[in-house]
Amino acid sequence: MYLTEIAAVVDIRLSDREDWPLTFKSNHAASSDLIIAERDILARVALGGPLKEVLRDIILLVEKPANGELLASILLTTEDGKNLVEGAAPTLPAEYNAAVDGIPVADGVGSCGTAAFTGEQVMAVDIATDPRWVDYKEIALKHNLRACWSMPIRSAEGRILGTFANYYREPREPTARDLEVIGMVTRTTAIAIERYRNELARDRAEEQRILLINELNHRVKNVFALADAMLAMSAKTASSAEQFATAVRGRLRALSRAHDLVRPKATPTRDGTEQPAISLKQILMDILAPYGNDAFPEKIAIIGSRLPQGG
Repeated sequence: MYLTEIAAVVDIRLSDREDWPLTFKSNHAASSDLIIAERDILARVALGGPLKEVLRDIILLVEKPANGELLASILLTTEDGKNLVEGAAPTLPAEYNAAVDGIPVADGVGSCGTAAFTGEQVMAVDIATDPRWVDYKEIALKHNLRACWSMPIRSAEGRILGTFANYYREPREPTARDLEVIGMVTRTTAIAIERYRNELARDRAEEQRILLINELNHRVKNVFALADAMLAMSAKTASSAEQFATAVRGRLRALSRAHDLVRPKATPTRDGTEQPAISLKQILMDILAPYGNDAFPEKIAIIGSRLPQGG
């Protein structure tokens, strides 16, 4: 009945175009406040307002004509799609919200868990007798929640984003008009959720880009610092340009060999067999070889047990 009242004053249709143009049809002059409220919500979505606030406003809009008889909630799927967590449920009891926060997406898990699992609307006309509510009816009935209609919220590609649920304090079946309005609300909610998740994905991508740039910058600086130290050290011991060039080439080759040794599993052998483990001692010997000389063999000493690298 209450959703029918909403339907009587506003009908919002979303096209398949990317900018989702809206068409409003009003049958009563009193619908202006409701239309303005809906426009405000969609405007906030377009501006990237906080998701929880947008979802809360959608719920309060739907509940307003019911005078407390209708209680709505929006649950969101986790990133792996295996659970549903609270998106907004401003008028449902906190104890009940806590009990259903994190419920699995699975068949027979109340109305919302089942709706998210099957991708179909689930109408529990009487929670007390509905078999899908066997594990949750006690907490629901404790708070006088007797009926629950749940509709999956889908992305533009059909992926399940969450559920929109209507609770009533008495057993109740939805009318055709109720279902139409629920569909409108889920489409509006999908816009908000997709907007938020797209922005979150962009933010994460930007964070990864900045992290990569910083890492590359750090490594390039290390290369220059290493080259500077290598050239300085080679210049101290070389008595001619030829000795200097030989020393630099030797140290560069040693570093190249050490680099290959520390990532033996990154490049498989041609026959597909696993490369043998390389000891830490071997790696250090290859790196330090150019810095020793025959005149002073004791200049560099490596002492200790053999430690396989990467093992």
